[in-house]
Amino acid sequence: MPTLVKLATYFKKVQLPKGRIDRGKYRIVRNVTQLDIANVRRDVDRERRNMFYLRNPFVSVKELDSVPKQERQLGKVCIEKHREKQIGKFLKCQESRKIEVFLKSRLGTADKWE
Repeated sequence: MPTLVKLATYFKKVQLPKGRIDRGKYRIVRNVTQLDIANVRRDVDRERRNMFYLRNPFVSVKELDSVPKQERQLGKVCIEKHREKQIGKFLKCQESRKIEVFLKSRLGTADKWE
């Protein structure tokens, strides 16, 4: 137990700032390190690359107009099929959540008295 006593005395000696640590007169402010600067630079470079790709899309408007209408219709059909599939999953999930299904399956209310 002597280690616990030493630990307790250490924590009594350590003074935390008054009030909130992140605000006010006695706040604790970390020094800026080279790693922090490198992280900010990396984030800014990533943002610049992303903005470049947003400004210069892979397919331009003229290239998009040259796509045949049949291919566009095929894309719309695929989207509709996917949407119908998702709606079917949702409705199936909703059926299993109905109170009647719950009562019949778990509570045995469908069982008849003899």
